[in-house]
Amino acid sequence: MIKFSGDLCHQDTSQIQITLSGVEQVMKISRFKLRGLGETPESGWVDLDPGLTLIHFQNSTGSNSFLRAIETINPPYECLTVQPFADFPKIINQNGFVRIISPRKRTIILSILDASPKLVHQLAQISPLFYETDKIEIGRRLDLSRWLNFIEMPSSSRWSEVSADISSLLKGDFRPEKAAGINNYIENLLPSHRIKGPLQQSLSLWLNQLIIQVPQKTELLQTLLLKVNRADHFSTARALLDKRIPLFVKIDTVSPGSTGSSSALSHLRDIYEKRITSSPPLSRRGNQPFIEQVNHELSSVHFLQPEIQFYSAQDSTRLVINHEGHTYPNVTMLSTVLQLQIISALAIVLSRIDYKSDPLLIFHIADQTTSSKDERLLASQINTIAGCCQCILGTDNNNLLRQGFDGIKYEAEEITAAGMCAR
Repeated sequence: MIKFSGDLCHQDTSQIQITLSGVEQVMKISRFKLRGLGETPESGWVDLDPGLTLIHFQNSTGSNSFLRAIETINPPYECLTVQPFADFPKIINQNGFVRIISPRKRTIILSILDASPKLVHQLAQISPLFYETDKIEIGRRLDLSRWLNFIEMPSSSRWSEVSADISSLLKGDFRPEKAAGINNYIENLLPSHRIKGPLQQSLSLWLNQLIIQVPQKTELLQTLLLKVNRADHFSTARALLDKRIPLFVKIDTVSPGSTGSSSALSHLRDIYEKRITSSPPLSRRGNQPFIEQVNHELSSVHFLQPEIQFYSAQDSTRLVINHEGHTYPNVTMLSTVLQLQIISALAIVLSRIDYKSDPLLIFHIADQTTSSKDERLLASQINTIAGCCQCILGTDNNNLLRQGFDGIKYEAEEITAAGMCAR
């Protein structure tokens, strides 16, 4: 891994984020790990720069699926519809042995995110347990399901953590007829059994009854309730975090404004159009209408040279692009650099509004055949965008490596599992 810098648009990232979004960045991506299959390589843990992380691939084979897999943590599309892992094998052959992959057990991509103090405080309102960590781990499995954990924090308690105190309470004179069902429930429990489901519900109900019956033991009972209800607290916390995970968007720079069904622009415009047409003109709470929020945020993105705005009329939505006195009905009519600006701005604004965090933009440059001047412009533009949000640039273009990027650089061999073991 090489930390390197240059003279292209060096930015103070944290200041730009505060200035542009006006809200605290609640989640930041610190690292990822890919457990690839087939032509998609497996990596070790890869640390991300707060601004730009560059990954240099020797060739384009596997680079597209590598970067696409990272996007699946929180993509701008429904995974079940797009099927991003459709080309991943379900059977692998290693050293002459055939092994069947279980899609529901195989995690393809893992990412660790850092929660802001504000988000930790919101989680702690659910349970003080969440003051114990600000590290959140998220993974996407081969079957496209997603899981979320708190680093080094079990999401449910074991019976061994409460068994002694609960057994003591059951022996006391606390209306034993109320506890008869509990006695029957726990008699076959092992110390390692997790407290969740019907067991958790029964214990929680009983302990809440005891708080009323035996107020002198409130402190003990509240401590037990915290442990017994741990699974419920984690379920509530996960529901909150689902609305705070930054958007991950992969942008192909060869034809960024492509209207194909799998392009970033297509996915983003679908989201905007559905949200705008389905949103009421004014919410019941009197909040700013969604389309006004979007247009206000778009106008504040400092790197965006074209003026872009959404207009809505008669259940239809259109994106209007004005640049240097001309109106463009289609993004693809602009240069590649301007297309990158527009798509990046759409991703940034959507992530800020929906997830209260700037996105991770994943730029992919493969088989690029442009002039040296265009390459310099492209490199400069990506570096500028990385001053506003976290970015990954994956490329097999050696010419781009001569540009002065500010950030962390990896050779692909450095981050593969085999390469890390060899060091």
